[in-house]
Amino acid sequence: MSERSIKCALWLKKQGVKPGDIIGLCTDNNLDAMIVLLGIMYLNAKCNTWDHELSLMTARYYLSLMSPTIIFTIPLSAASLTEAANELKMDVKIVVLGSLDGYVSLDNILRNHDRSEIDEFKCTPIGHPDEVGLIVLSSGTTGMPKATEISHSSMHNRLPAPKVNDMKDVISMFTPTIRWQYGVMLAFKAILARSTRIVAPDCATEDDMSILYCQLIEKYQVKKEKKNNNSYK
Repeated sequence: MSERSIKCALWLKKQGVKPGDIIGLCTDNNLDAMIVLLGIMYLNAKCNTWDHELSLMTARYYLSLMSPTIIFTIPLSAASLTEAANELKMDVKIVVLGSLDGYVSLDNILRNHDRSEIDEFKCTPIGHPDEVGLIVLSSGTTGMPKATEISHSSMHNRLPAPKVNDMKDVISMFTPTIRWQYGVMLAFKAILARSTRIVAPDCATEDDMSILYCQLIEKYQVKKEKKNNNSYK
């Protein structure tokens, strides 16, 4: 994970990404999501996490609201984002997590980096703890989702040692995507604890998904499970 996220940061830097730039991340739960998020944060850019299923109307709204320079997305939403960007006459690079004809993939951008570049990479320091490091969306209960800015200090304060230590030496599974603030915090806790995380689909209502969760818990002997009810089991 460390080397791949550094490669992502190197590619972003070569695209001209600077501290404070907004980079979109539109993804479900998958193994590559945190690679991108970490790569963005290494450069002190602002990662803006989005829903993974975007209609044309929603894609147009998000682009107008946030004006990202680059968007990482799953194949499902690539076409909507491309069409919305064309309508708005926005120059946005779109990178796909996975594979889709006509689009650059994450695997593509992680290739052909010099060994020395990787070994000598240094993160861009933040200027102040209160700088915004993450932009997540509100739930959208009363209308279209709003942008919620999360500072570096706020993220740090949500990762106290007791909560991180609580995840050490256990196998965990949680379904919230990093579209949600607590989905990001859960992922960071797992990384800091160096614990094994089962990447599970973000769906807890359908019977087949509930069966899948039970199978994963039994197969991998999951000790901590986290769903969208905001409580550990």
